[in-house]
Amino acid sequence: MKREILLSMLLMVIVPVMVVKGADCPRFRGPAGDGIFQETGLLKKWPEGGPKLAWSVTGLGQGFSSAVVVDGTLYVTGMDGQKQGHLFAFNLDGSPKWMVPYGPEMGKSGPAVAGTRGTPNVDGDRIFVMSSFAKLYMIDPKSGKTLKSIDLLELSGAK
Repeated sequence: MKREILLSMLLMVIVPVMVVKGADCPRFRGPAGDGIFQETGLLKKWPEGGPKLAWSVTGLGQGFSSAVVVDGTLYVTGMDGQKQGHLFAFNLDGSPKWMVPYGPEMGKSGPAVAGTRGTPNVDGDRIFVMSSFAKLYMIDPKSGKTLKSIDLLELSGAK
């Protein structure tokens, strides 16, 4: 029974994300998760020294998250010095919208490097973030408020 519940919950997260609109990039590796982007009008050759940097940000902490972009907002995760994961939201001009802590992340243990590992997934009016401890968080993209969290290890009876 627990296995069916876990599978159902994962499908509820994964399947809706497969349907996307416009030029949004709501998940890792692009709109379809295959690394293919349908953008047109791209440069055939970059200028000497590369393209101009539009903006950058510091203070995200440690992590390996890819950024996703939906409806003019960029989302990315990072971990602070207390091993607390944070989801950040930025406007496309680089100005911050909000930042929300969502739960603990993995510190350095053995050969593993500390930091966030999950890329946020956006599905309509929900953002899903998975911590390195298999906790799934559902977050409101407008306010950054955590709407729900589920411990998948506990739910599945895993150790």
